[in-house]
Amino acid sequence: RRHTFASPHLYDELMAGCEEVSTSRQGCLAMQRAVEAASENQQALLVAELISRTPQMVRDPFGNYVIQFVLDMGCQETCDAIVEHCLPNLADWACDKFASNVVEKCLRNAGPERLSEMLSEMSEEYVLQRMLQDSYANYVLQTALDHAKGQQFRLIAEASQKHLHMLANSPYGKRLQNRLQIKDVKRSSTSKKKNASFSSSRSVASSRSNSSGSLAADAAAPDVAQVS
Repeated sequence: RRHTFASPHLYDELMAGCEEVSTSRQGCLAMQRAVEAASENQQALLVAELISRTPQMVRDPFGNYVIQFVLDMGCQETCDAIVEHCLPNLADWACDKFASNVVEKCLRNAGPERLSEMLSEMSEEYVLQRMLQDSYANYVLQTALDHAKGQQFRLIAEASQKHLHMLANSPYGKRLQNRLQIKDVKRSSTSKKKNASFSSSRSVASSRSNSSGSLAADAAAPDVAQVS
């Protein structure tokens, strides 16, 4: 249940000092609680203000938590609005200690269209090379592989494989290689199960068809005893 702020003046101060409040240790917690307690109208205005400050807040050790909180609120429109800020800055944010957490959260919460846009951006050669060689961005890539499907997965996986030799001796290169192998095993297992299921269905159908044919033939054949 939402409640309006006890003092309209407090709400006005939060709106005016949105970024300043959100980027302090105590302020980032206060902002999250304020968003939760706000009336529907107040919440919409506060969230809109926070989204507009996303580029300034994602790199902050406290501000990034506020943006993650907004992403977790479950509103697709809000998430997609934050992804819009992320897309042109994806490589920079993915390689940042704090902003990379926001990028991962965007990958987990984005709608299909926005997720596709993020994955397409990551598969670009210059973006991928930079991300592969960064310890923070490497975690972002692992999250991307977890959420990519079909052609999107193949694009990132194939592009990543081409450059993994550069990371042969790095721990995060090995983690990414393991993630690729695990996903491939799962995809292969799923494909085999589907093929086995399809083959089994065909076999059953064929068996039923043959059985029906035999019954029909038996029914059509004359009774030898009666003929003689």
